[in-house]
Amino acid sequence: MTISGISRQQLRADFKTSLGTDKVALEAILADCWATALFMLLQGQIATIKKYDIIVDLLLELGEPSAEERAAVREDYKTGLLSQQTAISLNGYVDNPAAEVENINNEASANTTVNEDVTGDIIDLPRPNIEEAA
Repeated sequence: MTISGISRQQLRADFKTSLGTDKVALEAILADCWATALFMLLQGQIATIKKYDIIVDLLLELGEPSAEERAAVREDYKTGLLSQQTAISLNGYVDNPAAEVENINNEASANTTVNEDVTGDIIDLPRPNIEEAA
């Protein structure tokens, strides 16, 4: 059975919505478990425990986005509706979008060099277009 692009998007959206409430409850339960473990580990040292803030953020794996969804994400990024990091995360190619943005910026810096020509003027070579990388 082949599912059309629209049906696939609707099924994924429904699945994500149904997981949303479970995700919030499970994150709270896991945060409480970690807080309890920390409390036991530190043998009830309340002053020390208050220094820590436990945050649990579960990542939902909903499968790879379709070609149409990726194209829509790229278009939204180009028009300024999404940040680079959000666009990268929605494309589904990498697990850590923040690290990927840093890698892109590092590559852009490495590819841009400053040279001196014979007159002693500084020439800044153009940077590659980062928008097309997202």
